[in-house]
Amino acid sequence: MASVSVTVGLQRAMLIGPGPPVVLMLNPTTLKLVLSSTWHAPKNRSGGAAQPSAATTGKALGNVPAGYSSPQYTGGQPAKLSMTVWFDQSFEPDGDITDEVNQLQYWTYPTEEIVPGVQNPPMVTFTWGSLTFDGNISSLTITYKLFGTNGRPVRAQADITISENPLEIPGTNPTSGGISGRRVHVVSAGDSLHSIAYAEYGSAGLWRVLAEANAIDDPLRVGPGTTLLIPPAPSSGTS
Repeated sequence: MASVSVTVGLQRAMLIGPGPPVVLMLNPTTLKLVLSSTWHAPKNRSGGAAQPSAATTGKALGNVPAGYSSPQYTGGQPAKLSMTVWFDQSFEPDGDITDEVNQLQYWTYPTEEIVPGVQNPPMVTFTWGSLTFDGNISSLTITYKLFGTNGRPVRAQADITISENPLEIPGTNPTSGGISGRRVHVVSAGDSLHSIAYAEYGSAGLWRVLAEANAIDDPLRVGPGTTLLIPPAPSSGTS
């Protein structure tokens, strides 16, 4: 388990997925990243096996317990990123944080069935400065702290855990010989690489494909009017 604290100038942390992004009004003070794996230490002698001949004369006095050999890796669990964030519009005359809270709740619902009987969690990307984490919201607790005179929530605390669900990044087809199949997209107000990637490929996490194709270093600084080259949709079998 590791605890990661990040301080990033005036950049706003945000969550991006299907629908409007959620820009955090107050950046989190601490991000906790938890990774876990499973190890198995097999016995190097079973409990019922015959005692070694040296045990009858050695210090073990005829009783040598079963030991264990070196642990062996058997599997890992998805990394989990946890944070506590606040939404506060109590200082606004018509403050209302309903849209932000509803969007977070929406990202916990399963997607529409693409394969009969199979529903997946929506992909969500947490981004803040140079930090990016792709996954799905596996835990969400919202605590309303204050309501306006009209009954609308104006302050709330959200405890969010995102389970890692890394996306496959399409490789370059060495036989393509060019950029056939690519087209352009003109960025409009409210667009981001993440929202464009979701609209084009069905996943906000594939924004890196657009960034690489257009030599973009900072995905949060793509202004309206920018012309982006859109590579062909990634094929499902590439990585």
